[in-house]
Amino acid sequence: MSTPATTLTNNGGDGAQDWRTSLPEELRTEKSFEKFKGVPDLAKSYTELEKSMGNAIRMPKADAPQEEFDKFYARLGRPESPDKYELKRPENPAGGQWDEGLEKEFRTAAHASGLQPRQAQGLLDWFNKTQTERLSAYTKGMEEGVGKLKTEWGAKFDEKLGMANRAVKELGGDELKTMLEDTGLGNHPVLVKLFAKIGESMMEDVIISGEGHMEDSSKEAIQLKIDSIRRDPKHAFNDPKASPAAREAALKEMSGMYKQLYPGTGE
Repeated sequence: MSTPATTLTNNGGDGAQDWRTSLPEELRTEKSFEKFKGVPDLAKSYTELEKSMGNAIRMPKADAPQEEFDKFYARLGRPESPDKYELKRPENPAGGQWDEGLEKEFRTAAHASGLQPRQAQGLLDWFNKTQTERLSAYTKGMEEGVGKLKTEWGAKFDEKLGMANRAVKELGGDELKTMLEDTGLGNHPVLVKLFAKIGESMMEDVIISGEGHMEDSSKEAIQLKIDSIRRDPKHAFNDPKASPAAREAALKEMSGMYKQLYPGTGE
């Protein structure tokens, strides 16, 4: 009676030989095979892997045609067109008003970059948050700058601000004024000081020249100067402790300005 030959089993068991003995010697000790009970398990796992690989989304090569990238982006979830993004606008947009044109440009750029809706929304939220923070910091800086000018100029603040406005009006008219207001640069302390110096110089030119006719803006500048002097208790015109020479110069200055405002009156 012959002895039965030893056979391989797929599921192991007492006295059964490990199924991996049928593999080439260099593969028998492969750790990844330990989780499989037999050949059927291995075959099933391989089949699932093939299916998974077939459904994998592969990044096109850098020099691939745009059509391949469009298909790739579509599989990742990119909308068909820029207007298909369902973007939630921020409740408090930077600057207080939502820019429709900028949103349209953003949609186009997001679509061209292959962004998914969630990515586009996240980027939009980040952009608005950053712009809001920067605008807030800028506004705070402008307010602090104007505060420093008030401290520096003291009682002459209104006068110098009037000089600055006059210079803007004379040099650039409504176009420059609108640009400064829209951009917020009209409150920049450096520009305010610059235009104030220009306006003061322009006013001095009018007073010194002794012109018989003045534009309304020039008259306004002189009146601002007069009002500022009258409000300044330290000015020699108002200070009873001022020296006779300073007092005489102040009276001469005021007299000259009144003559410019009201020609033909007095000497």
